[in-house]
Amino acid sequence: MSYREEISKIYKTEGLFGFTRGYTAMLCRDSPGFGVYFCLFECFKVKMGIPQLEQKLKEEDKHISGQLAIKKFLCGGTAGCITWTFCYPMDTVKSKMQTYQGADRLKLLNVIRTVAAE
Repeated sequence: MSYREEISKIYKTEGLFGFTRGYTAMLCRDSPGFGVYFCLFECFKVKMGIPQLEQKLKEEDKHISGQLAIKKFLCGGTAGCITWTFCYPMDTVKSKMQTYQGADRLKLLNVIRTVAAE
């Protein structure tokens, strides 16, 4: 099915409300997830001395160095991996709610219980 056909199908069967399926689970996943990610990212940057390196480069009027880029990449990647470890169960809940084919809408707590039991 094309995107246009799928969008048309959702709109015909559920109206605009159909596009919000899984929205509550997404908020429960992303709200704490982004907070954890950015907190970890900043902590890792401090541990790796990135603020001092940025200041040194600024004082020397140099652009971003390869060492700085690699350190930021490692901080972001590590923070992302740790964050997804904790967010993945709620992502599964969100996906189940979004892809559910029934006429009724799934309740967030019911899906959480089902996923936890599985």
